[in-house]
Amino acid sequence: IAVRENKKCIINISLGLMDGAPHDGKTMVEKAIDNYCYENPNVLVCVSAGNNGNTWKHWGTDAVHSDSSFGFFKCSYRASMYFAIPKQYSKTLRISVGDAKYGGQYEPYISPDSMYYQSPFVTIDSLINSSYPITFVSYTPDGRLSSNITLTAAHANDDYDELILTTDEKTSTPANMFDEHLYRFIFKGTGSVHGWF
Repeated sequence: IAVRENKKCIINISLGLMDGAPHDGKTMVEKAIDNYCYENPNVLVCVSAGNNGNTWKHWGTDAVHSDSSFGFFKCSYRASMYFAIPKQYSKTLRISVGDAKYGGQYEPYISPDSMYYQSPFVTIDSLINSSYPITFVSYTPDGRLSSNITLTAAHANDDYDELILTTDEKTSTPANMFDEHLYRFIFKGTGSVHGWF
C-alpha cells in the first residue's frame, strides 16, 4: 500500500525481549533491522522499548563496585539468568553464586546459618574457554542434594560476551511442592554487567 501511494512504510514491532542482549542496538537482530532499513530507505522499523514495565526482570550496573556487586533471585525448580558483558571485561570480571534457604519476601534468610553453598569465583573468560558448562552442587546442612548451579558463557557478537546462570533446585517434593531457594550472584573485578531473569 505504501509503495502504491508513494509513502514511507513504517513497521512497528513489539519484540518484548527480556534477554538476549543489552538492548543498545548491537545485537544481531538490531543490526539486521538496521541493515534492512539501510537497504530499503522507504522503510522505517520501530521497536518498542518498555514492554516489561516495572517487572523487575533487569539487573545491571554501570560499573561493578570495587569490592563486589550482587543481586538475588528466588525460585523453586529451575530458573535462568542471562548476562551481557562488554567483551573487554570478560578477563577482569569474576562471578560466584550462592544457594540459601528462602525466608519471606520481606525477610529473606541471608544469615550464615541459612547459606547452603557459595561457589568459588570464576572469570567469564575461563567459562568462555571451557569446553563444557561448569556445574556446582550444593547440599543442605543435613546432607541432602539442594541445587545444581550451572554457568556457561560464549562470545555473543563483536561487542559483548554472554553468560547464562541456571539453577536447578532439588528439595521440592510432593509434600513440599515449592521449596523456594534464594540465590545470590556476586560479580567482582572491573567492568559492567547487565542481566535479565
